[in-house]
Amino acid sequence: MPMVFSVINPKKPQFKFESITVEPLPGSTSTMASMEVFPSVNIAMVFTAMNPNNVGIRYSPSKFNVMYKGMPIGVAAIPTFYKPSSSSTAVQTQLTHQQEQYFASCCT
Repeated sequence: MPMVFSVINPKKPQFKFESITVEPLPGSTSTMASMEVFPSVNIAMVFTAMNPNNVGIRYSPSKFNVMYKGMPIGVAAIPTFYKPSSSSTAVQTQLTHQQEQYFASCCT
């Protein structure tokens, strides 16, 4: 009876930041000292998730803080997803930052 020997050498999944898009929300433009200010914006981010392993990986939902120059601007959520073995997938997330909500929560 032939014996099959298999070695599993797991590797860490890799994530690569691909792009970010920042767009003002309709009606959120104001003018301060001759420049436009967008206190409320929609931020969309795309990451590539790479699974170098010979088995698939199921990711649980997760959240992460998005910061700009050390200041928190929101929380982005990543839904549950499955990565088949030896594959790459684009993962998208977005958040809406509203300046009024930030100042109400941080500065009161």
